[in-house]
Amino acid sequence: MVLAGSLTACGATSYSRHQVRDRFVSTWQRELQLSATQAQCLVDRWFAHLSDAELAPLTRGAALTDAELAVLGQLALDCGIGANQTPGAQVA
Repeated sequence: MVLAGSLTACGATSYSRHQVRDRFVSTWQRELQLSATQAQCLVDRWFAHLSDAELAPLTRGAALTDAELAVLGQLALDCGIGANQTPGAQVA
């Protein structure tokens, strides 16, 4: 599974944490072709590690860092995403 570093889902600073969560879930369902359950698992586990201060840049469209992508990759595996995909298949 490949998570593109440009996936940021949000473009304004006036969203609540819950709204930002919902936007990431929706975006990752659409752009990564995840099921609702997979997207919710991934976003909920990721957001559990982020403070509001760490989340703020993402609401302004900041790209995900390599470190964030590495964490998301592990969380995706924890959520069962990518484990059953055909080798070499990418979701982008």
